[in-house]
Amino acid sequence: MTKSKAGSDPVFLHSSFRTSSTWLWLAFRRVPEVLAYYEFFSEALNTLTPQAAISVDASVWRSRHPQSSPYFMEYLPLLNPEGGCAKYEKDFSFNSFIPLGGFNSSLTSSEHGYVKSLIDNAHQQTLIPVLSCTRSLGRISALKRAFSGYHICLRRNLLHQWNSYSGQKRTGNAYFINSLFEIIYANRHDKFMQTLAGFVELRRSKAHEGPNVSLSHDDTFVVFTAFHLYFDLLSTRSVDQVIDVSSLADSRYRTECTGLIRDQTGIVVEFSDADETVDYPEALISDVESARLQLDALVASALKSVDATEIEALETRKRVAALWADYQLFLLYTNSLISSDPLPEQLRARSEAPLQSALANQQTALSRVDELEAELARTLQRQAQDAADQAWAVADMRNALNGARDEIRALIKQASDLALERAGVDDSRNAEKSRLEGMLLEAQWHWRDRTAQLEICEGKLEFVTSAMTAHAAREEELRRETAIAADEWETRVTALSLSGKMKDELIAEQKAAIVALDSRCIALETRFRSYERDAGFRLWRRLRRFAQWVTRRTSSQ
Repeated sequence: MTKSKAGSDPVFLHSSFRTSSTWLWLAFRRVPEVLAYYEFFSEALNTLTPQAAISVDASVWRSRHPQSSPYFMEYLPLLNPEGGCAKYEKDFSFNSFIPLGGFNSSLTSSEHGYVKSLIDNAHQQTLIPVLSCTRSLGRISALKRAFSGYHICLRRNLLHQWNSYSGQKRTGNAYFINSLFEIIYANRHDKFMQTLAGFVELRRSKAHEGPNVSLSHDDTFVVFTAFHLYFDLLSTRSVDQVIDVSSLADSRYRTECTGLIRDQTGIVVEFSDADETVDYPEALISDVESARLQLDALVASALKSVDATEIEALETRKRVAALWADYQLFLLYTNSLISSDPLPEQLRARSEAPLQSALANQQTALSRVDELEAELARTLQRQAQDAADQAWAVADMRNALNGARDEIRALIKQASDLALERAGVDDSRNAEKSRLEGMLLEAQWHWRDRTAQLEICEGKLEFVTSAMTAHAAREEELRRETAIAADEWETRVTALSLSGKMKDELIAEQKAAIVALDSRCIALETRFRSYERDAGFRLWRRLRRFAQWVTRRTSSQ
């Protein structure tokens, strides 16, 4: 996952309090290529000074942590001169434990900017950023969506974790018990946190006077257990790896955990010093059956609120059964210590009655665990068969999908070919359109030209028509003159009986007249030569034929 330390993805270590989270953080801190931040949402960062950063370590309180350098050394470059880590806000610790939009919503912009500054600080030093926190369980999904990276959730045997909570209170440190209720009340926008708050108020009003006094030990145990089972359900859905610190004494499991971390992050971490110690609680459970019933009711509410699957529900109930079995064993193993240890008489008396009940119920609890394991095995087998059936169905669907994909590819190719063909048709259409538009423009130009020529011809035709009318009148006049001349000639020939010589003179005179007439016709022909394709030409032809007729008639005479 990590390509280079300068740009490597961050590693997040999520857990609750008293789960050996400090030990896990120290295991990563020892790796030279890592910059490991301790409790990056801790409220201490709001006022942390450089002096505190180099002095607060495991020795200043009953931490039961391994000895190491001060917790907050890695924050020194990020501290403000007046105190407090840059970009940190006091609401980050508990008030924003669960985002307002729920587990699947996003970080606030201020949270995003703050965490990014931590990651960037590590990258600037060419180190792999590792961010550890016991206040991030409600923000795993948001952090993963914002920064990707590799997310590890650390868990511990629930009874051992509870004994550590209660043991701290027994020695005067109620911080962890108080933080439990602070988280619940600050995050009542979450449905199950609202359920837990309602349970707390109900049990307070029944067991005590006034709403502000502490909850009973048994009820606190029930709230603690339901709270952690709820967050375990949700965190399992988001993280990349879950580590059970109570099982790390097993070398095979330890090797499996470190190998997975190495393969996914490139970080070689060592867990060989893993150890399990169990604290003694402030008190024992006074009414196991009542606590069991209350816990079962809250667990059912938690499963419903997260819409748990069948396997998740079985695993959760299995953990509850294992918790009660571990409690019976704890009572059995610590009875001799209680009898010989100089503990207060009141504590010894309070432990005797539960011990007797524990001895009686131990076998029942173990049998219940076996039943749950058998039920879980049957469920897994049934789901495996269902998964196999689904796999066949998926294979059939995949084949059908491949066939459909091939058909789609063929259709896409056909559509592509059609698109190319259509593009060619469009090009041809556009070319034809351009050609037709050019022809139209040319035709319009010719039409305008022909219209102008027509107007000119109409003017000429009007002139020719007038000329033809005048020439027709002249032709009629010439015809009449010719007829009169012919009649005169005939009369003169007949009356005078002219001699051959006189006849020849007359004929010569007539021919001269004809020549003159022909000259006039030629002149007319020259005048109307430009109109040979119009009515003027037709008039000329008529005049020509008339002249030829006159010539033939004269020659015949």
